[in-house]
Amino acid sequence: MFDDDEVAVASDFAKIEALKRSISQRQAVYSYCAGYYSRRYHFMTILAATLAVAICILVSLWPFAEGGDIQVAGQIVVAFFSGLCTLMIACSALLGHDVKMAAFDAAAKQLESMGDRLQFLTGYRVGGPVLRCEIQRLISSIEDRMSDMNGHVPAVSGSLWMAGCKTEEQSLDFQKRQAAEKQA
Repeated sequence: MFDDDEVAVASDFAKIEALKRSISQRQAVYSYCAGYYSRRYHFMTILAATLAVAICILVSLWPFAEGGDIQVAGQIVVAFFSGLCTLMIACSALLGHDVKMAAFDAAAKQLESMGDRLQFLTGYRVGGPVLRCEIQRLISSIEDRMSDMNGHVPAVSGSLWMAGCKTEEQSLDFQKRQAAEKQA
């Protein structure tokens, strides 16, 4: 495609910048999704654990020995909370928030690595110009990795995508304000 000694031109660096922005946006969205599913998973897990502890306390403190209506009421209450706890555990497993959380977290870390590789190529290069063939190999490698990653990451709903993008925009605005304050 390119000669091995052909030096990169401005359009090559523009492609790299566009890819960096795309990677940064996707990383922000995936990090947001990982946090979203993490909060949901931990909420359901903590709630189920709290219900389980409440059942244990209820069973140990309920006056079952008295018999009669109070014993039946105790059995109904314990059965209800036990069923509710089982339902919460089943819902947590069916929704798969823990799996989604792990997949999005791993994908965000991979994207961070890809962004770092692009940054090192363009920002921290020591000795010699950047060659077009190097840029093309790196872009091809990153595109292959992103394609492979898409097969392992769950689909992102539109509302989650927009929330992740909004989070990234806020982060970029904050970084710009800090940079402006340092220059002033």
